Amino acid sequence: MKLHHLILLCLTLSITILHSCSNDRNSPAPAPARKMTSELIKDHFQNKKQFDKTPESSKVLLEFINYNDDGDYFLLNAKKGKTVYSFINDKNEDRSLLRGDLVEITWKWDTIYIAGDSETPELAEWIVSIQKIKDGNVSVFRKQYPEKIPYSVIGDDNLTSEFKDKLYSLVEYYLTNSKKESVKQCIRNNQELSFTIEDKDEEKPPYIALGIYAHSDGQSKIIQWLWYSPNTDMLFECDKNLDKLNPFR
Repeated sequence: MKLHHLILLCLTLSITILHSCSNDRNSPAPAPARKMTSELIKDHFQNKKQFDKTPESSKVLLEFINYNDDGDYFLLNAKKGKTVYSFINDKNEDRSLLRGDLVEITWKWDTIYIAGDSETPELAEWIVSIQKIKDGNVSVFRKQYPEKIPYSVIGDDNLTSEFKDKLYSLVEYYLTNSKKESVKQCIRNNQELSFTIEDKDEEKPPYIALGIYAHSDGQSKIIQWLWYSPNTDMLFECDKNLDKLNPFR
C-alpha cells in the first residue's frame, strides 16, 4: 500500500472513532453521518471554486448546522448540499451561529489526541476562524419573532434542558423551512405561535410529539404536528389525519 493511501486510511479510522457518540434520548442526538478527511481532501482538489487552497490553511463556504460540545473535543458541523462536515472547534468560543447560516470557515490541519487509545496523536481539521456571510432562514425568523416561542410539556417532564433546547431548535427550523402554505401564511402574518412537547415513550420506537399552534383573536389552532425520533435524529411531518409520517429534511 502506498504511503499516502496508508495515511489517509489512518486518518479516516481515527476521525470515525472521535465522532462516535451516545444515543441517550435525553441527550442531544448524534449529528448526521459525516464526510471523512480523505474525502474532504479529494473534494478540495476537485472543486477549487469552493475550496481555496493556501499553503497554511484552507477556506470553505458551507451551511452551518450546529455545535456539538459533548465530546472530548468541541465540534462544529456544517454541510455542502447533503454532505456533512465536522471541524474541531476548541479554539472558538462564539456560539451565535444559527442553523442555515452561510459561513466561511478557515481551517488547518492540527493534532488531536484520541481518548482511550493511549492518547495517540492524529491530524484533524481545526477551525482557525469562521465568518458569517449570510443570514439563514432561522436568523431571519428571529428578527421577525425576537421573543422566544412559548412551549409547554404535556405529562411528566423528564426531559433535560439541553434536550428541550434541541426540540426548540427543531421547531424553529421547521417553521422557517416548511413548504406547507398554512405554516408559511402564519409566518407572513406574524401570528402568535406556541408549541407542545409530549413524550410518546409508549411507542415502539419512542417518539417526541410536537404540536405547533397559531393564536389569533383569542382562538388557538393547531397548524402542524411533528414527530421526532431521538434514536435516529429524524424529524417527521404528520399528515392531517395523523396516520402518516413524512421525513422532513
